[in-house]
Amino acid sequence: RKHWLGPARVIMPKIAFAPGSDRPIGQSNGVLETVKGALERNSQLSLHIVAYTQGNAKLAESRAKALKAHILKSNPAIPSSRVKVSWFDVPEKMVSGDKTYVLKESVHLFTEINNSNNANLNEET
Repeated sequence: RKHWLGPARVIMPKIAFAPGSDRPIGQSNGVLETVKGALERNSQLSLHIVAYTQGNAKLAESRAKALKAHILKSNPAIPSSRVKVSWFDVPEKMVSGDKTYVLKESVHLFTEINNSNNANLNEET
């Protein structure tokens, strides 16, 4: 999956969770370490975590907040205000070329430079 980390577009494994849980599994911790490293190296970056879980806003919210907590817990020097979360109870739609993919559960990560603000439904800092 491609994510924007600062000016670079980085391909990283998908963030996966234990079924019905907000606990990241598999290669997810490596992805979170990569993202945390980008935040540590550049204080002008802020991170936005967007979680999608079709039909379950509470689980999507829990997952977004769990990822934020994981990043902040492992580096208390990163201010909470630099990590924003949003969540949706709909599938994420991704377009690649002429194909559209519907992901029932997914997490999209992207960074913003200079802490610019984007308005998003269900956004929490």
